[in-house]
Amino acid sequence: MEDRWADYLTYEARFDATQTRIIRLRLAIDNGIAVDESGEYLRQDVVSAIKGDSTFATVFQGPGTGDGTFGHQVFLAAVNGVEYVEIGESASEKDDLGDTPSF
Repeated sequence: MEDRWADYLTYEARFDATQTRIIRLRLAIDNGIAVDESGEYLRQDVVSAIKGDSTFATVFQGPGTGDGTFGHQVFLAAVNGVEYVEIGESASEKDDLGDTPSF
C-alpha cells in the first residue's frame, strides 16, 4: 500500500500585499513513492480541489538533505461566512499556512 501524506504537497505560498490571502501556491503531487510534477496553482483552484475531496499538506525541505518533512494537513475553515485556507483552527480572518516559505 502506498504511504502518502496527501494528494498535493504545498511547499511555498505567495500572499497578497496585506499577507491575509494566498494568491498562488507551489505544489507537488505525492504519489506515495516519490514526489511528482511540481507547479504553481491559483488559490481558487486549491479551494475547489479541497472541496472536491483532494487532500493537501504542507512540507518543508530538510537542510542539506533535500528530504521533505511533513508539516500540517491543509483544510478550509469558515470565519464569519468567509472560507480561509488554514493548517490549524483559528478565528483569524486570513489564510494561514504556518511557516510555509513565501515566493
